[in-house]
Amino acid sequence: MNILHYTIGIPPLRKGGAVNYVVKLAKQQILDGNQVTILYPGSLKIFSRNKSSITTRRNKINGVNVCVLTNPLPISIDNGFYSYNAFTQKRNVDTAIQFLKSRKIDIVHLHTITGMPLELLEYIKKSGIKVFYTTHDYLGISPNRLFYVDGKDYSNNNTDKFWHIVNNSSKHKKLKTYVFQSRYYSVFRFILKKILNFVRLNYQSGGDTQKEISSFDISDNERKQIAHIRNYYKKMFSCVDHFLFNSTISKDVFQHNLKDIDGEVIHITVLESSNRNLRKKGKKDHRINIGYIGPYYEKYKGFYTMYNAAGHYSDQASFNFVFMGDTKKITEKNNIINLGMFTNKENAYSKIDLLVIASECKETFGLIGLEAIQNGVPVISSSNAGFKDLVPNRFIYRNQEELYKVLDGINTYNNFYYAYFKQSGKSNLESIKDHSKKIEKIYKRYSCSMRTENAN
Repeated sequence: MNILHYTIGIPPLRKGGAVNYVVKLAKQQILDGNQVTILYPGSLKIFSRNKSSITTRRNKINGVNVCVLTNPLPISIDNGFYSYNAFTQKRNVDTAIQFLKSRKIDIVHLHTITGMPLELLEYIKKSGIKVFYTTHDYLGISPNRLFYVDGKDYSNNNTDKFWHIVNNSSKHKKLKTYVFQSRYYSVFRFILKKILNFVRLNYQSGGDTQKEISSFDISDNERKQIAHIRNYYKKMFSCVDHFLFNSTISKDVFQHNLKDIDGEVIHITVLESSNRNLRKKGKKDHRINIGYIGPYYEKYKGFYTMYNAAGHYSDQASFNFVFMGDTKKITEKNNIINLGMFTNKENAYSKIDLLVIASECKETFGLIGLEAIQNGVPVISSSNAGFKDLVPNRFIYRNQEELYKVLDGINTYNNFYYAYFKQSGKSNLESIKDHSKKIEKIYKRYSCSMRTENAN
């Protein structure tokens, strides 16, 4: 099969679970005997703005051909739209189409739609190339990745007001968009992180970084622009033949906001092996180290859920709360350990006895859960996290009080540990090799069913 993956980018320009997944899946598909290309949106051109093309990079990544969609549409991850019209502007994609024809692509597997011109996707659909879409985030049905802003989830309340709020919650949108799509973004990101880390460490005392956003009226003109861009993205999603929902959470959110779409739940993985590194020795220390991995002082990842839990148990000798994944300082309690940023994942997981995925937003999956379980660390999950699909029901909580009930139910760590992995079974770890075979079967099954329909 000749497969084209479209994603937000590749390392080191882009990072994150979705990028890691695409690279590993593409590499495995090459090993399985397929021809595979990764395509990502490149920089915006000042001149020839209305013409998009595809160019091949000289360097492959893990043996996979890499191509760049030059002069794509603007990309907005969380910053809103500096101009609604700019994000739906027509593109001349004749050159890009010639490239696709020369490659004789069988399958286009989308991992985002951001940056891709509608004209190119419509050509792919009309040409008979089968289009699949993995739901890593909510861009397109939402103006940002998470369906979450100002401490609130809007996945069931996807109104024009929500789009308006997101679009007015960020300043310097045009500059951020151009920097994000610059070929030098990885350098800008490194320098910017150094500056932000210095400010955080020296001047930030802590607090909720969520901004209060005023709810002033939306003009008639903006309502028309919002309706236009939402309809544009609906047309793009209508070109998808089959959705691969990475969790029941993402399935519910997409099917609530896009009616009559076809798809199935396929949990993603980045694991090279399905084996678990179960811990053989019992825990001697009477305190259990409960881990949180994510940004500090951000509600969407559940930081405050865990910080409040540390306060709730501060007078008890049961738990330590171990925070990782950020450079900010945390107001200390006697049972809080702040490990900050980490680079060695195995070493990080060795510091904790269980992990809590505390998401308050409707997180589509949560690859850290897979990594934790492979390293022998049990996972307790919020009911908002897609990873809950792989967690025994008794270890899923809906609110702060239910989290306390789960934690209170841990009488000894050894009993909890072995009960957890006995209940979770062995079916919830899948290697990228097995996952690739499953994806290929779906490609073939759906492609065959489409050919049968066309023949009839």
